[in-house]
Amino acid sequence: TWDDTDVIAQLFIDRMGNAYGQDVWGKSAADLFEMNLADVEVTMHSRSSNLYGVIDNDDFFQYLGGLNLAVTYASGGYTPDSYVTNLREVGDEGIQTLGDFISDELYARYFNPEWIEGMQNHGYAGAREMKDFVENLWGLQVTNPELIPDWVWDRVYETYINNPEMSEWLKQSENSFAYQSMIARMLEVNRKVDANGDPYWDADEETINTLVSEYAESVAENGAACCHHTCGNPLLDEYIQGMMSVPGIVSEEIADKYRKTMAEVKKRETPADTTVTEEKNSNWRRYQDKQSGSGNETIDARSGFGTNVDQAPEAAEGGEGENKEESDYVEGYEMQDEIDPESEDTGSFSFSGSDILGLVIVILIVGAIYIGFRRRSS
Repeated sequence: TWDDTDVIAQLFIDRMGNAYGQDVWGKSAADLFEMNLADVEVTMHSRSSNLYGVIDNDDFFQYLGGLNLAVTYASGGYTPDSYVTNLREVGDEGIQTLGDFISDELYARYFNPEWIEGMQNHGYAGAREMKDFVENLWGLQVTNPELIPDWVWDRVYETYINNPEMSEWLKQSENSFAYQSMIARMLEVNRKVDANGDPYWDADEETINTLVSEYAESVAENGAACCHHTCGNPLLDEYIQGMMSVPGIVSEEIADKYRKTMAEVKKRETPADTTVTEEKNSNWRRYQDKQSGSGNETIDARSGFGTNVDQAPEAAEGGEGENKEESDYVEGYEMQDEIDPESEDTGSFSFSGSDILGLVIVILIVGAIYIGFRRRSS
């Protein structure tokens, strides 16, 4: 979908286009949602926390980025102006463009030596924050292509990979998988192209060769990280295998270790595929039909992505239709009341030690009150 943002936009509309009100709750209204988006000129998000930013989590590119793509799709190509309402400092609230907000965060955090040092003090958890930043930066770029130019990725490379002190810290055993994931994502940003056929990051040859070398060495020495864009990405593996065949990029020893490691990974059990037939009345289905003419989608059985989220409520609830017979089938567990034989009522009362002690205390208190009244009256 990175090479066709209309697919992401249509998915956003399909997932977010639900109506809620007094007499309606969660009813699909994707067509109405799309009609309203067609006239949107400005999109906004807010940030009131100093703890969370734009690139340290996936919320911004999921919601604001997804909305921007949806507006562009619904309007026929118009890209809305996108802003962030900055509420972080009381009395100094303001509105910034999304681009300015991203730039401020890049320099305040991810390119800031003091922030990096603070993350290093937290060991593997700090390395994970660095890895998440790279991943979220990619999400922001796909959903807001014009906001992340090449210089940003160049700076990420110089800060985290081409900096010997930084890269050595990331190569430590507890951080090695985070480092491997960061390199893999940067290679993917270069390898993948946008809707115009241009790479998302047009890195120079020396940079790419260094990334390939670092990635191959990381896999050979530490094993595969097996995040979703490494082990689960055969295209990246093919790309690395091809690059390693170029003399001078990696040693033959590293190349052999890499191949053996990835061969072991491929031997692991892979999940069975399942086929899901989507309802033809959904926007997602209409878009897929328009693009490919196919009515089926093959998905990973263990994945939530691609499931039949667009099924009409009537069909999902067992209403009328050709799938009525299947929808009547319910699978689950039946709850039954059971009584422990040892705890069944035998007809006689039983007391625990605490019950008896409590009863004695109550009797003593009542007796003391009675004696007190007797003395007072006499």
